[in-house]
Amino acid sequence: EPLGRQATHLIVPPQLKATALKLTANLSSYGGFNVFGGVLQVVSSPYLSGAATTWYVADCTNGKPLTIIDRMAPSATTIDKSAETGEILVTVDSRFCVAPTIWANIVKSVG
Repeated sequence: EPLGRQATHLIVPPQLKATALKLTANLSSYGGFNVFGGVLQVVSSPYLSGAATTWYVADCTNGKPLTIIDRMAPSATTIDKSAETGEILVTVDSRFCVAPTIWANIVKSVG
């Protein structure tokens, strides 16, 4: 039964990146046109390296599956010590959190 989703991203572990790029290339390895070419954007994540045969297909047409929420806008502070030591110190402070949004738009495959 159709999922009612439009796949936009193929998320794979580093071990499957070469295979994923071949699957999503515009021309297939035998020289013909690939129907999957240019449809999916390949994303390789080192966080999946422990599961070498697990991959995900995501529908990100209405937003990404994870959202970064700014809790405090970045602010920079500069201390100029160039006259004494030749240094300029810059510190940046920011607060954010990552929250799942549309988790139902991801399909997982194992194997």
